[in-house]
Amino acid sequence: MDAKGNSEAQIAWNGEFWLADDKAKLILLDEVTEINPPEEAAEDVVVTHMKSPKKRIERKPGMIDPGSSTVVLNYIPNSTTDKTVAGAMHQVRAFRQIVPDGDGKPVIQIDGFLYIKSRSRPMQVGQLMQTTLNVQFTGAPTEGAPAAAGAA
Repeated sequence: MDAKGNSEAQIAWNGEFWLADDKAKLILLDEVTEINPPEEAAEDVVVTHMKSPKKRIERKPGMIDPGSSTVVLNYIPNSTTDKTVAGAMHQVRAFRQIVPDGDGKPVIQIDGFLYIKSRSRPMQVGQLMQTTLNVQFTGAPTEGAPAAAGAA
């Protein structure tokens, strides 16, 4: 909120999602409509012992799961994006997500690895064809300032 109480919320526009092809070259996926970045969560490890204070269960964070998510695209059969996605099915591939500010300027770059667990391509007469990629992130993603424009 700004000093006058106005919202500073931003709309999602000009974001990017890149996926590596079989030669490890990052390919910009076309017509992405929704991107959900890695959402890391630590497992709970129970470390309770016979002398745990006040008969309370004790826990510590364990291994970190980078999570699973979805990427939604307008579906264009046999496009470069469709072929890149089809070739990446069930294969660990590099990805890059670019997060823009409200003016569409890249401000955050997330790099990591994922595999596409499944994709849906429903079709309904007279409706927009979209595909939803169900992805599993693997390893530790990195997040920072975007690389120079066009650097993939």
